[in-house]
Amino acid sequence: MAVALPGATLPAVVEELLSEMAAAVQENARIPDEHLLSLKFIFGSSAIQALDLVDRQSVTLISSPSGRRVYQV
Repeated sequence: MAVALPGATLPAVVEELLSEMAAAVQENARIPDEHLLSLKFIFGSSAIQALDLVDRQSVTLISSPSGRRVYQV
């Protein structure tokens, strides 16, 4: 996992982390523990709870004809 540079903004750190996670999932079909710990450090325990909802397929994307998109939990 990449080390955050001093002065890097939180959105940049999160974007890098999510990019690394996507690459890991494509390669191994799983998220490494160190990435999960990083998510928990940044977002708190709610990040792990949110991933659990995704794992249980409890999140649905609803799209309207106008193009508006909403996630239903």
